[in-house]
This record gives sequence, structure tokens and C-alpha cells, in this order.
Amino acid sequence: MTENGIRGHHLGYLLQVDRAHMQYEQEGFPSYEAQARAASDVREWMNGILWDMQSGFTRDPVNEQYYRDVIGDEKANVYQVARSFATALLGLYHLTDEEIVVHSEKDGICRACIIGAHCEEETYEYDMPYMRDVKRIADRLDIPYVFTDGVFTITAADLKKVLRQMNTAEIEFANDTDRF
Repeated sequence: MTENGIRGHHLGYLLQVDRAHMQYEQEGFPSYEAQARAASDVREWMNGILWDMQSGFTRDPVNEQYYRDVIGDEKANVYQVARSFATALLGLYHLTDEEIVVHSEKDGICRACIIGAHCEEETYEYDMPYMRDVKRIADRLDIPYVFTDGVFTITAADLKKVLRQMNTAEIEFANDTDRF
């Protein structure tokens, strides 16, 4: 779809990126340092999630196929996928004036998966609740957006306002999962 796009169910990860930024801003770090520290945390966090996934091959036979779909069979893939996930999330988070399109098609996170077959299986219905959550907060904050044909478009700055409101009010996405 678009370079500045994200699947609805990946918004929970973008919410975590904002949470890391918010933490350092609240601790009084200058903007550039808060950004650098948050980026480091996001990379470390992604590595942790994916290493847990890699070690889950033997502990979690139910999700083993999903794990292999995301990170493949090689341990070296963990670093590659984690770096790509973090890069995709941080790239979206640091946009300013551009529009971000929330949709149900493959995005930078999907493209980072080694195989990515599960991305084909997940549908509009899977991503829609996340779009509704963003819409609800945007409406509450009187933030403009366009929501048509299963695609939600909002400026990057306004999406950050929505995410920050969610973090400040400790609101999570209604259907949040740990799936990429």
C-alpha cells in the first residue's frame, strides 16, 4: 500500500514506542536525547520479544508455526527481524507532517517477517477494532481524519496525539494481541 502505512493490529506496537518517548520526556530529557533513548529501548524490546519467540519453538508447539513464519529457523534472523521491526516502527513514529494510513494490507512490519504467510491470513476484520479505537480517541480530541473503505488516514502529528492520549489515560487497544 503506502510507505507511511501501518496495519491496524500493529498500532499496539506504535503505542509502545510512544510510551517509551513519554517516559523519557517526563524524566526531563531534552527531545533529542529522549528520542535516542526511546529508540534504543524499542530496539532492545523488539530483540527481547523475538528472542522469546525463538526460544518458544520448543516450549510452545501451538504457536511454533507462527513463530517460524515471523523469524524463520535461523537464530541470526532474530536480530534482522527485530532491527527491521524497530526501524519500521520508529520511522512511522518520527514522521511529522506526512499522513499515516492505517489499513489491512502488508506494511513494513509484515515485510520484515521471514516468511510472512500469517499476514495474508489476517483480514480487515482483524485490523478494524484498532482503527475504531483510534477513531474514538480522535473524535474525543476533535482531531480530523478520513475513514473510508476500511482505510483510516490521519496526520502523523495527530496520530501521536491520539497515542499520547491513550498512554496518558492508560488506554490499551481493545483487541491488542502479541501478533506481528
